[in-house]
Amino acid sequence: MNFPDAAEVRLFYRRKAGQKNRLLVEELKGADVLCSADAAMELHLNRSPGELRPLIRRRQEPIIFLDRVEISLRAGKYASISLHDQIEIDRRFRIYQHGYQSWSASGLKRAGDRDSFVRLPWKHRMDENFETPLQGWLPEWFPLHLLARRGRFHSEWLIGLEELDSDQPARILFTGGAPANHSLRFRLRMDPQSGRLLEFAAIWDFNGRAMGNHARESMTPLLWEFSLPGEPRKVGGFETFLDSAVQRACAQLGRTRAEAPIHGWCSWYYYYNKISESILRQNLAEIRRRQLRLDLFQIDDGWQRALGDWTQPNQQFPAGMAALAAEIKAQSMRAGLWLAPFVAMKNAAIFREFPEAVLRDEDSGKPVRALYNPLWGGWAYALDVSHPHYKAWLANVIDTLVRNWGFDYLKLDFLFAACFRGRRADAQSSGARRLHDVLQLIRRVAGRKTFLLGCGAPLWPAAGLVDGMRISVDVNQVWSGNGLSRLLHDRNYPTAQGALINTLTRSFLHRRTWLNDPDCLMVRGRRSSLSLAQVLMMASVMSVSGGMLLLSDDLSELEEERLAIWEKALLVNRRCAAATPIPLGLLEHPFPRGLYNPAGYLGLWNPGSRPGRITVPAPPGLSDSALRGVRDLWTEQELNWRMEDGRISCALGPFESVVGQVG
Repeated sequence: MNFPDAAEVRLFYRRKAGQKNRLLVEELKGADVLCSADAAMELHLNRSPGELRPLIRRRQEPIIFLDRVEISLRAGKYASISLHDQIEIDRRFRIYQHGYQSWSASGLKRAGDRDSFVRLPWKHRMDENFETPLQGWLPEWFPLHLLARRGRFHSEWLIGLEELDSDQPARILFTGGAPANHSLRFRLRMDPQSGRLLEFAAIWDFNGRAMGNHARESMTPLLWEFSLPGEPRKVGGFETFLDSAVQRACAQLGRTRAEAPIHGWCSWYYYYNKISESILRQNLAEIRRRQLRLDLFQIDDGWQRALGDWTQPNQQFPAGMAALAAEIKAQSMRAGLWLAPFVAMKNAAIFREFPEAVLRDEDSGKPVRALYNPLWGGWAYALDVSHPHYKAWLANVIDTLVRNWGFDYLKLDFLFAACFRGRRADAQSSGARRLHDVLQLIRRVAGRKTFLLGCGAPLWPAAGLVDGMRISVDVNQVWSGNGLSRLLHDRNYPTAQGALINTLTRSFLHRRTWLNDPDCLMVRGRRSSLSLAQVLMMASVMSVSGGMLLLSDDLSELEEERLAIWEKALLVNRRCAAATPIPLGLLEHPFPRGLYNPAGYLGLWNPGSRPGRITVPAPPGLSDSALRGVRDLWTEQELNWRMEDGRISCALGPFESVVGQVG
């Protein structure tokens, strides 16, 4: 039997809108057309090799509010879980877990690990899929998320498994195809001791959307690929299999139209929201004086009068934003501007002028909290992006920024807020559909020549609509967090280490769906707790990844020797930007130890505080002779790496990294 044969199919829905109403569950019965009794729903399973294209249909009134559809295989009820004839239940697996949105953690999970979410529920809503239940021992309403259970995991949009203890391991990838009116996630349960697979489920989230009589829709296709024992041995490890297999899914997603790489400067990681005309002009002057080759000058948070007042700059910008955009373009750079178009604070004009466009809780009627930011002084609230008045307001905002002011690069932040539940004008839309539709509106008004960067965005619904996508947590001037982040078990806390992990574990998306944005590079020695070795590692990973590369330092204070790091990183990144890189040892360590860019660059690093010999699988097509005589980008010394039995090794000191041109 192959998935989804012998699976349990369940429907989750409510008779009334609202998360606090009783959730009803029905098991669907049938073969290729499955039916429910009370909910009067049909699920059509349209199958082809390696693909499932479900279609769901409502057969009669009254309206129901659809939460999710689950197809699950469980040990116990059935003799075994068989994802494929040759995938046996008693084998041990390790997992590639993928995060929901831009800064949700992605990477290696083992059967004995915990899928720990941050302990504060409001922070969890900022970082993860708020539809995904916690895998813990305590109820979800408990104010602190504690005691996650071992061996229970969720993965968003895609999931990978690799068999352990085998020379020819079985490898599996499940992923979603072209996004529809909902999101797709996976649930996995494993025995923490044996690694035995106990449950596998694919879950389509409808986000409480209304379905009336005869409503029907095609669901996100489920795709899967297997690399099985007994097949001819394939070159490379799991990362090579993933790189090849994910191309099928990405072919169904919209692709970026951005061809040229993006290299620029951003105000955020030195000034945060304390910016002004004079500060920005000072850095513009330094770019001209130092003759830096940049494509973009991006103004980040801090220019607006209030969060939500996107056509009104604050008093620190007396000349207006159009004047700044003109000055930036006069230096042959794109003029970039940050905004968070789906959220607003209560002091924003939209709260007074269009109160009907504020998303409100389905039960209490209060504005829905989207996120908390101490730099703004408190809570920001979600807007109803499906409301006609909101859409007209947003179209005017985008038209003002692009056509009136002249900005041709927009950084769109906190996009997850479009997916929150609440009283909305379009009750028949899910969160994924609302995000997709509102991004289409922004693209239509901004035009194709405007570069759109998604940030804090659920990934699949944004594919084909944004040119670049943040794929990591925020970087920071610290390596691995602080006491507060450890106390809260916050895996998405802004750190340099966390940003680099996601840059590596999502590197396979670059140029397949958008330009990857690994966030900004900081090379300064002042106002930073990063060591020089950690700065060089950041520069190494970001440059070889080929993604967007933005510098975020005060250019008037940047030391010449630190600026030289940027120049070397920029040189490598320009050469690597056109290719999709391959992370090496993706499922061997939480922080993969290497990255290969087919443009001809190889990077290795030791992300720990002790010296050691780093070993990674050799990428396909790279020979031992290609490693000989190669000099390190940073020291210009000949590298001592070597290849043996299909693996590359190199002795590295604490936080040391090396980059070499191997082709």
